[in-house]
Amino acid sequence: MSGLCGLFLYFTPRINNPPRLHMEHSANKQSTLLHLITEYEAMSQKGDVAVFEEKTFFTLIQFYESEFSAEKALEVIDHALEIYAYSVDFYLRKAELLFNVKQYTQADDVITQAENLAPNDILVSLMRARYKGLTKHYHEALTIIEQLKSQKEPHLLTEILLTEAFIYDQSKEFEKQFDVLSLLLQRDHSNLVALEKISTAVENTKRYNESISLHQQIIDKDPYSYQAWYNLAHAYSCTHEYERAIDAYEYVYIINKDFEAAYRDRGDLCLELCNYKEALKSFKEANDVFGADSDTLTNIGQCLIHLDQSKHARKYLTKALKIDPYNEELHYYIGLSFAKERSWVNAINAFKRALEMDDTREEYFASLGDAYFHLNEFSKASFYFKKAIKEGPEQSFIWMSYANFLLATNRIKESLLVLEKGEYFANCVELTYVKSAAYFLLEDSINGMKVLEEALQTDPELHSVLFSYAPHLMVNHEIQSMINYYSAQ
Repeated sequence: MSGLCGLFLYFTPRINNPPRLHMEHSANKQSTLLHLITEYEAMSQKGDVAVFEEKTFFTLIQFYESEFSAEKALEVIDHALEIYAYSVDFYLRKAELLFNVKQYTQADDVITQAENLAPNDILVSLMRARYKGLTKHYHEALTIIEQLKSQKEPHLLTEILLTEAFIYDQSKEFEKQFDVLSLLLQRDHSNLVALEKISTAVENTKRYNESISLHQQIIDKDPYSYQAWYNLAHAYSCTHEYERAIDAYEYVYIINKDFEAAYRDRGDLCLELCNYKEALKSFKEANDVFGADSDTLTNIGQCLIHLDQSKHARKYLTKALKIDPYNEELHYYIGLSFAKERSWVNAINAFKRALEMDDTREEYFASLGDAYFHLNEFSKASFYFKKAIKEGPEQSFIWMSYANFLLATNRIKESLLVLEKGEYFANCVELTYVKSAAYFLLEDSINGMKVLEEALQTDPELHSVLFSYAPHLMVNHEIQSMINYYSAQ
């Protein structure tokens, strides 16, 4: 569903405790559901109209929706309307389903029928407003909303504001959408639909600081609001407050262990920050709760490689390969695990299998070049490093890898040409420090100092890169004085 797809939850049938379908419920409930479906299917095939209670029809509709069978769900509604011809709820549900499949003309007819049955029903008016929003008649939609805002019932005002936010989403007025959802949550901090939808509004408006303030207020009122914690974690991450984001993501699944995205987002953030221990913790917890899947097993394997547990990593990667045998990344990570053990022939075989599946990944070529370098097969190493640069010239690590190879094989002048190109394409100050080191290794101190000064002016904190390539320069007083000067700026 486009836009605020969860909004239909506020147009649920007005019957006593309408059932919600959860396939993970007890075996008895599942058995009852299967029996109901079988009974309905049998009657439908005979051309009979099944006579069920309203809530039973809604259960069937929800089941077919969960199976992505809108056509079947609409068929159930039509059968229900043959029996409950004056039920506005079925008309509203039918309009929702027609919205989902973009049959707006038919939805318009259904809403008109509902309006004829209940001309003063607010939910019917809201459905009309949604229709207007979906068909780009935004002014008319908002006019309906303004007319309805005089309603005093709090739960109705919530639905009105949700519909208004939906219309702003459709018209791409995301600032206004954020404002409406923020207002709604200040009134009704536990509204799950609004909490889910405001995360998209925050992303579209980049109003991360306001999101932090809002969700902190919500959490102060309800410390167990897992969706508020999730939104807060995302906002922290986008404002570079990474440690707070990591903690907030963890609170999400402490409160709600079934919130899968929180495990994965926390793991991905830790992985990006090279905090492999905490990333491994999140991915393993996800694996324990939700079972093995290729992505989770791959992430676990990746973390274990970085934690120098390469053999253990291969166990997870091999399991992932059984689930997803055509995933070239798995072969690549298996190659990295062998490279960690300096088992270069095995690493090369794995990298080549990855390249057979995808020959556009620069890191695959670079890793293959590095493996051949360690086997002293320099012509092959050079060939694959050049292939890596061709595929990913904007990636600084590719230029660094190639330069490392050239420096290690005493091809310093050639490395200077590579580093010069790397600076142009990748714009990375580390390459400038390496270029400075190369000049010093050639005993060209004039150019060495000139290039070093350029690097220090950009980022003096990375000056240790120079010493990793030319450690003898650590005792050079002129260089140390220059570093001290720029570090103090």
